[in-house]
Amino acid sequence: MISTFISSFKISDIFYLITTLLILYVSRYYYNYFTRPNPLPGPFPLPIFGNIHQKFGYGFVDWLMLLHKKLILTEGFKEYGIGGTGIVNNVDPKSWKYNRQFFIQAMMIPSFNNQSINWTNELWLEMESYWNGENHELDLLKWMHRFTNEMIFRISTGVKSNGVYAYYHTLIPKNNKLSEEEKERNKESEDLIQSLEMLLRGFVYFFVLNSFMHINVVKHGGIDADLLRPMTDKEILGNIFDAMAGGTDTVNVKRRLSQEFDEILGNDFTKPITNKELDELEYCKAVIKETYRHTPIAVWIGRVNVEKDTVGGYN
Repeated sequence: MISTFISSFKISDIFYLITTLLILYVSRYYYNYFTRPNPLPGPFPLPIFGNIHQKFGYGFVDWLMLLHKKLILTEGFKEYGIGGTGIVNNVDPKSWKYNRQFFIQAMMIPSFNNQSINWTNELWLEMESYWNGENHELDLLKWMHRFTNEMIFRISTGVKSNGVYAYYHTLIPKNNKLSEEEKERNKESEDLIQSLEMLLRGFVYFFVLNSFMHINVVKHGGIDADLLRPMTDKEILGNIFDAMAGGTDTVNVKRRLSQEFDEILGNDFTKPITNKELDELEYCKAVIKETYRHTPIAVWIGRVNVEKDTVGGYN
């Protein structure tokens, strides 16, 4: 019977065969779509193409995200050695509460905030002094990366990393006044910043393409619940890394913001900013919070439910 069917099959029948297969595929596609577990509202997809017709104009990273399944796998954090440490990538509630004490008790007390304001004023004056008298093109973005990194590094560790100073001397390679030891120290400071930038930028591609890696990670047991124990070196490193990683308009809004600066800070640009003046910048605080709401520094923060749950058919 099969041989009879094949012998009677003609080239003109290919069209009917393809049409039949397409009808079966589309029927199965929409059957799975309408019977999917936990259906959420969204655009109606097309067979094969999905919603790609609505995604024109997106960037390269967005295109990669469309190819990836709608799940975030956390094995990459474990491979990097930062999974289960700090507070940003920590999904263990007990460990997260313990590490959060580092920020509350060491970095968020009023006296420390006042000291950080003084450090900010000092570092800004230092950075401005490097700009005076130099005939070089100014890349403000790179300068500000070093500025924020040095501030967060000093706030986290109490040690001045000299990131701004090191970057200044990379722009003047012919400067022979520095000793070899100081040149090596500047190189280490600049390498640290560049390594952090590369690590943070690589996070997106690492998690978008992580399904091709298939890394097996050994799961360890629970963490000690005693909150009074000393922190391990790994936990200290995770907290400092979180702090350092976190540290990179309309006409009417800009006008009102400038007006508040003029009223509270005045026109003397050489005067250091005080803690009292920062507390009075109410509209500036509102702008910062609204900007962060629309464009957060961390676009996602992983969290895990204490109890088991099912979302989209996944446990």
